[in-house]
Amino acid sequence: MTEKDSEIVMGLNYFPSSISEIEMTANSKNGFSLVEVLVVVGLLAIVLSLAVPSFQGLMSKSRLSLSSDQLYTALVLARSEAVKSNRRVTVCGRTTTNDCGVAVWMNGSIVFVDHVTKGVIDDTTEIVKVFYSDAADILLSTENINNSVSFNPDGSSDTSGAFILCAPSATISPLRICISQSGTVIQTSDSCLLHEVKCAT
Repeated sequence: MTEKDSEIVMGLNYFPSSISEIEMTANSKNGFSLVEVLVVVGLLAIVLSLAVPSFQGLMSKSRLSLSSDQLYTALVLARSEAVKSNRRVTVCGRTTTNDCGVAVWMNGSIVFVDHVTKGVIDDTTEIVKVFYSDAADILLSTENINNSVSFNPDGSSDTSGAFILCAPSATISPLRICISQSGTVIQTSDSCLLHEVKCAT
């Protein structure tokens, strides 16, 4: 009898010694048991329940920061352009037709050379830049700011007021953009020195 024949005979003569050995053999062939699968699924559910709210908060905070950065950039650009060009430059809230509108700051903003009627865009208006925004869940309030903010050739502003931007979650601190009559634009998470604006509801 060859060595190969001996291995075959030994395999035929093998019988499990107990029921537990049979179960172990079956489990090793069939993969995970139902109990093991349920335990893994339960652990995944717990991890997801903790991770999803944290991720949503992180995304809201990111959108708030981006919206504030964009508005701040528009205001600083307008002031810089006013000084550089020696002309009045205005920032206004953008409507869907790329015109100045009422309470539309969260649609974005328009920076333009304001040489005719103050705060009005017409066919002869020189557009410096248009900022687009789709942060519909960000709430914005203003104090002493109407539809536009203008900067004069000396860098001063005709407005002394503030914007406040709020995320949907009350646990995320709001961001403020403060404008002084000297034309200084400050982006901060603290209260403006002269203006205390509350989140929109």
